[in-house]
Amino acid sequence: MQKDVNKKSVKVNAFLNVSKTVVSFIFPLITFPYSSHVLGVEAVGKYNFGTSIISYFLLLAALGIVMYGVREGTKYRDDKEKISRFCSEVFSINVYSTLISLCLLALCVWCIPKLQGYAVIILILSLRIILTTLNVNWIYSIFEDFLLNTIVTIILDIIGIIAMVTLVHSPTDLYMYVFIAVMTYSGYGIFQFAYVHHYVKLRFIWNPDLRHLKPILIIFSMELGATIYISSDITILGWIGGDRATGLYSTASYIYLIVKQVLSALVMVVIPRFSYFIGAEERAVEDGDSEKAEEYKKDAVTLGETLQDSMITFCLPCMVGLILMAEPIVLIFAGADFSESVASLQLLSLALVFAMMEDFYGNCILIAYKREMTFMCLTISAALINIILNFILIPHFMQNAAAVTTIIAEVFMGLTTYYFSKKDIKIKIHWSILLKTCVGCVAIAVVCYVLKLLVAGNLMFMITGVICSIAVYAIVEVIIKNPVAVNLVSNIKRIIKKR
Repeated sequence: MQKDVNKKSVKVNAFLNVSKTVVSFIFPLITFPYSSHVLGVEAVGKYNFGTSIISYFLLLAALGIVMYGVREGTKYRDDKEKISRFCSEVFSINVYSTLISLCLLALCVWCIPKLQGYAVIILILSLRIILTTLNVNWIYSIFEDFLLNTIVTIILDIIGIIAMVTLVHSPTDLYMYVFIAVMTYSGYGIFQFAYVHHYVKLRFIWNPDLRHLKPILIIFSMELGATIYISSDITILGWIGGDRATGLYSTASYIYLIVKQVLSALVMVVIPRFSYFIGAEERAVEDGDSEKAEEYKKDAVTLGETLQDSMITFCLPCMVGLILMAEPIVLIFAGADFSESVASLQLLSLALVFAMMEDFYGNCILIAYKREMTFMCLTISAALINIILNFILIPHFMQNAAAVTTIIAEVFMGLTTYYFSKKDIKIKIHWSILLKTCVGCVAIAVVCYVLKLLVAGNLMFMITGVICSIAVYAIVEVIIKNPVAVNLVSNIKRIIKKR
């Protein structure tokens, strides 16, 4: 009976987390076309260059605490006193890292002439560092509660959309745009912090236990590598190519990240449960209960295979659809001035599958099994590959070079995390599901090709293309009996019957 409850909980949490992620992108989907047309390529480039700079200091402030907190906190969540002490110590370390990050950011802006031209944008964006520290969402993840975050995200997005349309009217409103974006994306941290006492007694500890620091720093090094190979493209473009090239690439990257993060929500919601199973397995082994340990191991494998099947079923059609719809998406959401972003978006789309592999095998499996050192070495290697190739290729091919280097880094991470994760747990790839998904993707390609011949106008092509592709793909997958699609349809029918 308990297993059924757990499975239902994971499904509900997955629905909430994916819904929150989807809703959080309603804001950019509505405001991005508006702001792109109003602000122009160069202003968008300035904003994204400033964001790329802040991302490094944001990472320093976060210090790998989110991943560590979720992984270790699940062990204590049934003990009110221990979990409160643990969360308070980790949060206190987070406060110290935030202060260090803000001081270093101020020093860099003061000393580096290039950054002084972006000082106001960086100052406004630095609010994200403070708000992210207050956003103790990792505590909610420990208790597998995604409801509050979903509700607050919806409310802030609505307010953000109204504020954007009301207050941003020309390139001179760039700073207002930056502030609204910061509050929309990170403002929920205030609400998260205010409500957290319902779960733990959170307090600041002047001298937190430093035993947490070593694993946190290892995860930080891992995440630093990932941030470098993700953000270094825009940073180097901004330094070498200027605001225009940055604006073109960041537009393609932004659209790509929307799809990527929606899919990543599936992985993120499973991490606490996966970590719980692995931790329970370890405790059962320590207690000498091999039967119980084997049961938890099977639960982890089942959960992992279910997630992997879902990723294959949803990720591949998204990749194909994004490649085929790249031109109308860019022209509709950004405008004709951003037409050179189309090729970059199509290239980035190829990295989607490997990015999801990294998310699953790295963040879910390697971290759960405390293989941070392995993950850290892989991400640092990917970062070095990306940076070296960026400096070589960007001067010649600008934004398209940045897209190619991202593909190479994501392919490297996807394949290597898969290889090393097999040493800890064997998650079988169901080749039949992969084959059935590929058949559905061919159907999507045929639909888009036919519609391109029949439908005039980018907007109508995109709308009909998306609707028809989803419908045809779903029908094909059900007909050829893809278990993921069949189960999804069965669950929808069950919900309708209950109502």
